[in-house]
Amino acid sequence: MSREILLLEPSGKGGLIHYSYCLAQALVERGEEVCLVTPARHDIGRLPRTFHLEGAFGRALDLRRLLTLYRVIRRNGEDAVHLQGSVHPEFYLPLLWFVRRLKVGRVVYTAHEVLPFKNPYLRVRAFDVLFRSLRVLQRLYALVDAIIVHSHRDRETLVQGLRVPDAKIFVIPHGNYTFFSRLDGTTPPEPAPDRRPPTVLFFGVIIASKGLDCLIRAFDLVRRVVPDARLVIVGQPYEDVRPYEALIRELALGALVELVLGYAALEEIPRHFRAADVVAIPYLKASQSGVIHVASAFSKPVVASACGGIPELVVDGKTGILVPSGNIEELAKGLITLLTDEAMRRRMGAEARRRAEFEYPWGKVAEATVRVYDARV
Repeated sequence: MSREILLLEPSGKGGLIHYSYCLAQALVERGEEVCLVTPARHDIGRLPRTFHLEGAFGRALDLRRLLTLYRVIRRNGEDAVHLQGSVHPEFYLPLLWFVRRLKVGRVVYTAHEVLPFKNPYLRVRAFDVLFRSLRVLQRLYALVDAIIVHSHRDRETLVQGLRVPDAKIFVIPHGNYTFFSRLDGTTPPEPAPDRRPPTVLFFGVIIASKGLDCLIRAFDLVRRVVPDARLVIVGQPYEDVRPYEALIRELALGALVELVLGYAALEEIPRHFRAADVVAIPYLKASQSGVIHVASAFSKPVVASACGGIPELVVDGKTGILVPSGNIEELAKGLITLLTDEAMRRRMGAEARRRAEFEYPWGKVAEATVRVYDARV
């Protein structure tokens, strides 16, 4: 007997909607009835889908959208309502409060980031402090029946740091993003031909915790050994980028660094990753990284910070190189190692793709997620 599952994803773009799309497809393949609720303007419009899609979110949850959301939840959430959450508890808390007051099935929350970042949209610091308080986070986690995280390190953070009961936390690794490699008609991705210049890619939102300043300083060391290397920075800024631009000028890197600022649409992602030799993940803090899964889809090795749950995803020396978070010299050393050894790049990239396909298939993620829906804590 199939379950009625309602997935809530309020952003409609980026990693959360990509994750939600893959999970919804996999759940339907299991025979479940799935409705994904996201904004009317979303990032998966051109992708084939077998689940039902509803647009009920926007920049503001007005009365019309609220009524739409009410009807959709009552109609589709009989067995489970599953919210995909990341860094905005000030939005998720009232949404979960609303969901709890309806007659729905099990309420599940996937914490793609277990601790929030500073919210760039909140201009009043007092509000930012309030919404980021541990008390608010504890209340958010108390509202749900189960919490899904992507690493055992995240489980430890919730249990030890926020005193969330261990019994309501389930570790389900992030599924692969191999669908990205098929967007431009190439599957599986062919190894990139030997070409110059060797290219390092930084991809994702630009915010202090991503460690972009460390990467720029590390790249200054890289270019002294690999003078024809290039750094491509692709991402949506969620902070003032002028300090980064000033650092690039200060280090005289202008001709070697390309800034592609703004949100990268779905169809643009393959060309950025195919053009890269190495993907840099210089994070200062993180729960996990969907960018690593995208890199794996294109058989690209990573040089990544050993923070949060990243060491559970990157196999040091096999799918990439792990370096201490914030260590500029070690980050540069890892990048130089891969940029100067094509055989190693190919070997690590192939292993990353293999692991993505066989260790992180969405069928396995869907099966584990259904067990969370059925569990009773």
